[in-house]
Amino acid sequence: MSWGEYLQLAPIWVLNLGAIAVMLQITLRRGEGLARALTLLAFAAALALTVFPQGAGGPAGKLFVADPLGFFYLGLILVGGLAVTISCQGYFQHREKDADEFYLLLLLAAAGAGIMAVSSHLISFYLGLEILGVSLYGLIAYERENTRSTEAAVKYLLMAAVTASFFLFGSALLYAQVGSLELAALSRAMQGGGGPVLLAGIAMLLVGAGFKLSLVPFHSWAPDVYEGAPLPIANFFSTVSKTAMIAFLLRLFAAGTSAGVTTALALLAILSMLGGNLLALRQQHAKRMLAYSSSAHMGYALLPLVAGGAGAAVATSAYMTAYVLTSLAAFGALTVLVAQEPWRETEGGLDLRGLRHSHPWLCAVLGAALLSLAGMPLTAGFVGKFIVMNMGVRGAAFWSLAALVIGSVLGAFYYLRLLIETFEPAPAGHEVKAAVGQGRPWFGFTLLAVLAVSLVGLGLFPEKAFTALAALLAGQP
Repeated sequence: MSWGEYLQLAPIWVLNLGAIAVMLQITLRRGEGLARALTLLAFAAALALTVFPQGAGGPAGKLFVADPLGFFYLGLILVGGLAVTISCQGYFQHREKDADEFYLLLLLAAAGAGIMAVSSHLISFYLGLEILGVSLYGLIAYERENTRSTEAAVKYLLMAAVTASFFLFGSALLYAQVGSLELAALSRAMQGGGGPVLLAGIAMLLVGAGFKLSLVPFHSWAPDVYEGAPLPIANFFSTVSKTAMIAFLLRLFAAGTSAGVTTALALLAILSMLGGNLLALRQQHAKRMLAYSSSAHMGYALLPLVAGGAGAAVATSAYMTAYVLTSLAAFGALTVLVAQEPWRETEGGLDLRGLRHSHPWLCAVLGAALLSLAGMPLTAGFVGKFIVMNMGVRGAAFWSLAALVIGSVLGAFYYLRLLIETFEPAPAGHEVKAAVGQGRPWFGFTLLAVLAVSLVGLGLFPEKAFTALAALLAGQP
């Protein structure tokens, strides 16, 4: 790689340098506040380099590509990492004596996800996948005294091992058939339908992606991992991890695909939209409910790929933008709440009773996020679903559209049920909110204000934002 090609990947290098800086800081002087500040600086610098990229763009060596699609998803990943870092203020105060290593692992996980987003080759994508996965093992099990976190990390480890196995076996089959592991070459090979070896390789990759996206029927790990992981990390792999995998699928199917693969995608989307919402409907535990609902949302995001045609990448990216911002707001509000009142997070779930009276601002942000997840009008979630449905109509994907409509109705029920819980009386003994030593997390409140305004702003004025997105990804199918 030339210096110019290295420069094009500057955001990834900044994340790695940030991880090294946090590592040195831990060695010289421990302090969660300093580690968090270095992490915020690294994420902010990487995001600035993503918005204002260096170099001419295009291929960066044989393994990466600095194109608008990769940088858009890299931007979503960095926004997610930045939001998770800000919302962590005060969260570990009652859990871990020193939380410095948490931020080190967070930077490494974001770097792995970023590598996945800008990879143009299965080898580099797999390296990013492993960097992300290994970092997440430690992040999920970070609360060492919490047996549920340890159990969740072991389950995620097993799931990640299965995912890696399918990806490696599928990659071997694809190389045997196509003679290349470049995503562009694989995408072109699929246009002609391919033989059974090619289809078997693509099927293996889809199974691996299904596990990572918690698509039904590869979703069984998700509720236990969401439940056991710390709230900031549930937020991270609900947004950042899944965003990186969606970017990979968009590259893999950029030039279209065969009828058999399209049918497989449609089946996964329909099962996820219906199964995810039906399973979430039965949940009383908020984190498990959000885990199942994330499966449904990934099914919605796949619908443009099922419909195919021009604009599929734009439609999926628009939906992922709305989903990421909404999930960051929902999990961010819950994280800030638990940092203020640790008693609300119990083995039985999250107790949101009395939130309307004790924290009206947090209740408003959480309510806006839940309404957006439900796809209610005047929210970003509604606009995202409208764009996805428009692609489904244009592509005559009527079975998938029917699943989206039914799933949305089911989703509205349990999202509103969770919102109604915040208006119920507080449990006995907790009528007054608990005091915390660090006071109010103003950075967290500011973050939530920005996210809430974004959700409503995209719902009220979607034209400019999504027109700009369409212009940015104009070269994508």
